[in-house]
Amino acid sequence: MSVELFKSAPDDIIFKCDFCEKNFASNILLRKHRVIHNIPRNSFKCEKCDKTYSSKSSLGKHQREHENEKRFTCPICSQQFNLSEPFKIHMRKHDNLKPFKCSICSKTFASRAVYLRHRKSHNIPKI
Repeated sequence: MSVELFKSAPDDIIFKCDFCEKNFASNILLRKHRVIHNIPRNSFKCEKCDKTYSSKSSLGKHQREHENEKRFTCPICSQQFNLSEPFKIHMRKHDNLKPFKCSICSKTFASRAVYLRHRKSHNIPKI
């Protein structure tokens, strides 16, 4: 499929190539297009800590971790967060929401990452 097919696509396309500014109707088409630029995976590097990311948006999210600006404030306890995901997990704790349940011991968790770490504690052999 040729990239040229999408030149007349609507203006509301949100997938833009970071290297040549072409727009695409889907992320899949954008990833296929990026091959022409010979861009290796993990090609976006953080200038503060040298971590690398495969997309500009992932790098942008990471760079917010370095910022001191706290964009999210808990309306209940006033704790502040610079990223939305930790803020959402924090709010689940106030609401006593624990959507991740261990199928082995039935313990529940507000965070998927904590749930996955817990699952490892059961030492389940892989089949």
